[in-house]
Amino acid sequence: MYEFDKAKFLMERFDDETVLVNVITGYYYSLSGSGPDVLALLDEGLGVDEVAEAMGAGTGELENVRRLVANFTTQLLAESVLIPRQSSPQSAPQIHLNRNAAVAFGPPELTKFEDLREILLLDPVHQVDPQSGWPNRQ
Repeated sequence: MYEFDKAKFLMERFDDETVLVNVITGYYYSLSGSGPDVLALLDEGLGVDEVAEAMGAGTGELENVRRLVANFTTQLLAESVLIPRQSSPQSAPQIHLNRNAAVAFGPPELTKFEDLREILLLDPVHQVDPQSGWPNRQ
């Protein structure tokens, strides 16, 4: 079982996308498709198979959904978005999906961005220059 690494990441969920920012590395990520729901279910304490069953219920493509969820989980682990769960969930995991049941399963997608890395890593407290303000790149 896994959990979202709240110590390293900030997360903001919008209508159809979730944005994650790694405050240590400066990389930011976009989760789309069923990615936000998969991450939420994994963070609640469900295993990969349980998430796949919840997401693939009624699709007739359970094996394909299971493969996509497993691959997505591997990506999240590789980027340290997910870490092994340190403790058991406080209560039994509940399945809460933020999607309409009539909407077809969309493959979970994780996209990594580096273009703002330099700016995200600037330290606004210590790198403010009285003459030029912030950010003051070296």
